[in-house]
Formats: sequence, C-alpha cells, structure tokens
Amino acid sequence: MAKGKHNPEAIFNAAVTAFSAGDLKKAEREARKLIKILPHEAECWNLRAQIAIKRNDLERAAKYFRSAIKYRPADPAFYNNLGNVLVQLDQHEPAIKAYQESLRWRPESADTAMNLGNVLISAERLEEAEQVFRSILSRNGDDLSAIVNLSYVLTCQRRSKEVVELLEGLSRLKTLPPDVSNNLASNLADMGRLDESAEILARGLEHAPDDAHLRFKNSIIEMLRGNWGAGWRDFDARWVVTELEKRPFRHPIWNNEPLAGKIILVWGEQGIGDEVMFASMIPDLIKQAGKVVIECDPRLAPSFRRSFADGLIVERTTPAAKELSSMNIDYQVAAGDLGRWLRPNEASFKAQGPFLKADQSRVQTLRSQYLAHPDDLLVGITWHSANQSIGDLKSLPLVGLADVFAVDGCSFVNLQYGDTVDDLALLEQELSIKLVTDPDIDPVVDFDAHITQIAAMDLIISVSNSTVHAAGALGIPTWTLLRHVPDRRWLLDREDTPWYQSVRLFRQETPMSWAEPVRRIAGQLKELVARR
Repeated sequence: MAKGKHNPEAIFNAAVTAFSAGDLKKAEREARKLIKILPHEAECWNLRAQIAIKRNDLERAAKYFRSAIKYRPADPAFYNNLGNVLVQLDQHEPAIKAYQESLRWRPESADTAMNLGNVLISAERLEEAEQVFRSILSRNGDDLSAIVNLSYVLTCQRRSKEVVELLEGLSRLKTLPPDVSNNLASNLADMGRLDESAEILARGLEHAPDDAHLRFKNSIIEMLRGNWGAGWRDFDARWVVTELEKRPFRHPIWNNEPLAGKIILVWGEQGIGDEVMFASMIPDLIKQAGKVVIECDPRLAPSFRRSFADGLIVERTTPAAKELSSMNIDYQVAAGDLGRWLRPNEASFKAQGPFLKADQSRVQTLRSQYLAHPDDLLVGITWHSANQSIGDLKSLPLVGLADVFAVDGCSFVNLQYGDTVDDLALLEQELSIKLVTDPDIDPVVDFDAHITQIAAMDLIISVSNSTVHAAGALGIPTWTLLRHVPDRRWLLDREDTPWYQSVRLFRQETPMSWAEPVRRIAGQLKELVARR
C-alpha cells in the first residue's frame, strides 16, 4: 500500500483522473506530490501547467511550461502551449518567440503557424503576419482560416484589390462565412464597387439574417447608395459591432408612435459631429411632440439651448442627470434612430435648412478681429479628421492646400481642432503663409466658441469632420473635401448633400489623391472673390 502511494505512475494517473473529472484541487495536490518525486520530468511540469490553466492561473501556467521546456527543450508542443498562455496574458513579444521556437522543431505545424500569425497581428507586425499566412497557403492553398486571416492583414494595410482577388477565389463555396462576406463587401466598397458589395451582403444575409456585422455593413452601403429606408433598418446593429454604449434609460423605445401630448427623450450618440447631424431632425420632432427633452454632449448644450428653445436641454453625465428620472417621460430614442422615421427617403430631407444658432453678440467681434483687410473674404480652414479608423484617409497635409492659399483677396483662419503647431510651422516655412489663429479658442474644449468662429466666416473649406457639420447646421457656405469613397452620409456622385443645404462636396477623382478637388476649389474660390 505504501509502495503504491509513492508510485509516480499511480500518482500521475490519479492527477489526470482528477483533472478530467474537474476536481482541480485534488489534481493539483497529486501533481505537487509528483513533482517532489520527479522534479526533472517535463511531463510533470506540463501537467501542472494544464491544471493552472484550468484554474485560470496563467502566470503559474507560463512558469510551469518554462520548467517543462527546461527539461525537454525540443518539444514543440510545450513552446506552442506557452505561446497560447502568453497571448492570454497580452505578452505578445514573448509569445511570438515561443511560437517561433515551436516551429523550429516542427515547421510543418499549420496550427502553430496560425497562432504565430495571429499574435503578429496583435503586435501590429503585419508584414511578418502576411508572410506566415502565405507560407501556410503555400502548403495548403485551401486553408480557409489562413485565407481569412491573410485577407484581414491585407485589409489592415488597405490593399483592397488584393483582398478582393483573394476572397473572390472562395466563390466556389456554396455559402461564405459571415466574416468573409463582410470583409469582401467592405473592400469592394472601398474600391467603389458598391453594387457588388451590396450583392455580397444580400447573399450573406440570406444565410445569416441576424449577423450584426453583415447588417451594419449593409446599413452603411445602403445609405451610401441613397437607399435610406434599407439603411436605417439595419442601423441598430451598430450597438453590437461598435464600441457605442446605449444610455441607461428604461423608458419605452419610440417606434414612430403618435407624440401629441407626449414627452420624448432624445439622447445623443457617437461623435460631436454626428450629434449635430442627427440634431437636424429635432425640429421635426418638436413639431410632433408635447415636449422634447434632449440629452447632449455638454459642449453642445449652449448652442442647443439657443437653437431648440422649445425643447429641454440636459447635459449628458454619468450617471444621467437626476432631473431626467423625475420627469414623466413617455418614450426615449437614440438620436441616430430618428432617421428611420423622420428621414426614410430623399424627399423627407427637402425642408432641411439651418437649425443651429451661434452667439450673434460675438460673431461680428470675431470677424473684425480675423480680417486682415475689411474687403477680404473670410475663409475658415480645417484639414484634419481625428477619426481613429479612417481619419488619415479623410485628412490632407495643410501645405496640400497651397493652390487655395494662393488666391488673393482672402483672409484664411485656422479652425482646426487639436495640436496644429507643427502643421502651421511647416506651412509658414514652405509657403511663407501664416493663418490667423485664435489662441483664446480651443474647439475641443469650447465648442460653442468654435461655433461662433464658424458663424463669423464667409466660407468654410474643410475635410469631412465636425467643423463641416457645425457649418452646415449654421447655414454657412462650406466646401468639403471628400475621399474617393466617403462616409455613408455624403452619398455618391453628387456635389450636394441632403443633410445641409449650404454644403458643397468636392470629391477625389483618383483614390488617395487630393490634387483635383483642391484645384477645383482654388479655381472656384478665385471666381467667388472676383464676383464680390
């Protein structure tokens, strides 16, 4: 009996049996006994690592895998398992080394190569990840996971043509996985192939009608094509696929019920530009409802109070303002969901005019302050979008507006939010041009002052950002530079937008090239000055 209690094989089997049964305490107890008897046995340390993983003790698991490797340094499984644990610990670089070592001993392992490629993506080492996935495909060209992951890497590098070529090869499959359909549709759209993108999404939704990513992408594509009804219908999928958070209100959701005599709460969402754009529908709502309560970004509260005098403006806070809980609110609605009921088609936009009001007592003061010459055209300039995913595609270098700045008879004002010091210095260094910059107004902090700045301009020239939305809401003439395939709100193949009557659109004719729209803006600015 005593001999059996100290038999390593019996102890190992007891530990494995307990582990399989989910008795982790006993498994750990037996494994510790085993280590005391066989401290240099790699398989014993591997067992302890597996138990530690089940107990979610990942630090110890990594430690135990390293001990297993110490005593059996040529075992590829130990390195692969160590890499898996390190990935869960967000230790990407050590995980990469572990997978690479595993492949040194077992280079044919597609699973380990896949693990390596994925962690290289997480570490933003995309070129190396591409090489790994291509090596997998060189051995097995039908490896669906490698194809999908390679397409993701190419998408991150904005190599849409290659993504489409890669994924179109999967057309032999009767049904594409939803993530493949979504990625293919996205890249087709980025290439301007909107009809094909819509077709891929339609096929995908036939097989996965509830897939949130497909529904959200379909919403974007349909709005971009001007199919507002279809676009709004799937727009609710944004709550699943983005990091947006719903507000914690428990009132019934408004689904176009009659609002006469009712109180409805509208809460803003997304960025400040989106809040302004969606606010264009509030006047329609005020006409219908007994009372409209608007919860908004605190930076918008002053202008919203001036603009929506018949509504009640409440600044957005966390937790929500106490006054909201004391109201007898009948319905709530996210601002972006108003479009489904109030902007179902192009015709529903027709009456849209300026709806935002600036502090007029300050407008003339700023005009006088900014004008270099009293007869000049006062032109506000922005050139950068802070959008985290596509901001660089929407932005252009300030010096790229050289043709615009060459037009005489204009005073150019810097309306760009954020840090502009380096851009302004480069402009002065290369073109000897100095924009008027107001050191007393920070658009990020005091958006109401920024609105007043915009209202003081004769013209705004800007890339697509929050300045354009504020200018359009104020009714200030605005010339907007758009990338080749823009955001959903700007539609396609037109110079106007249903959202704002005062906004004109100047689109890239060649992807990634701002030369043509800048040239056209400069020419039309020269004509505008000549007509004054």
